Amino acid sequence: MVLEGLGVSGYLGAAKSISNPDLLAVAASIMTTEARHNAWVASAVRKGAAWGGSLDVALATNQVYSIAASFISSCPDANAESIQMQSFPPLHIENCSYEPGQTIDLTYTPVPDPVPTSTSSSPDDFTAAGEQDPVSEHENPEDAPHYLAIYAGLDPVFVEICDNQAELPLNLGGTGIVYAVVTTSLDSVTDANTVAGPALLYFPELV
Repeated sequence: MVLEGLGVSGYLGAAKSISNPDLLAVAASIMTTEARHNAWVASAVRKGAAWGGSLDVALATNQVYSIAASFISSCPDANAESIQMQSFPPLHIENCSYEPGQTIDLTYTPVPDPVPTSTSSSPDDFTAAGEQDPVSEHENPEDAPHYLAIYAGLDPVFVEICDNQAELPLNLGGTGIVYAVVTTSLDSVTDANTVAGPALLYFPELV
């Protein structure tokens, strides 16, 4: 289920970067197939809702790679040299169970320098080449406030992290797979201000 949902979010997030309409049509046809696979696994296998909300999550390339990398055991040298991706530090949700409105415990280790790229992690948020994210001016991301960006649709919701804890929003019931990213920004997520993640949360039923 992780890979099927990740495929949907990966193709959706990459759509804005495809300018060739023929290639976009091919990518869209693959994405809809992935969406059907994901719906079948969620309903027939996991006995939950086939889909969560009206909008799927769009993930950026490095966000997708950060999750998919754990499933990759080997890669041909020729392919590895051409891959221009980097994974973020892992984010772990320590709670065995959780529900909307609950405070969750987070474990992650910030790195001194966030991933240096101008690619945005949101379809609507971009950092121009050579332009530094204002919050990423901290030499160490540990010096900046941390927020948990929760993706349950196209626009993430931000909650403050205090003592490695964050309170989940109340409206997550029945949303299915939700992605969470630790960032130093309160209003947008970019590769430059990402500290750790994404991590996956699962909310199969309405509460």
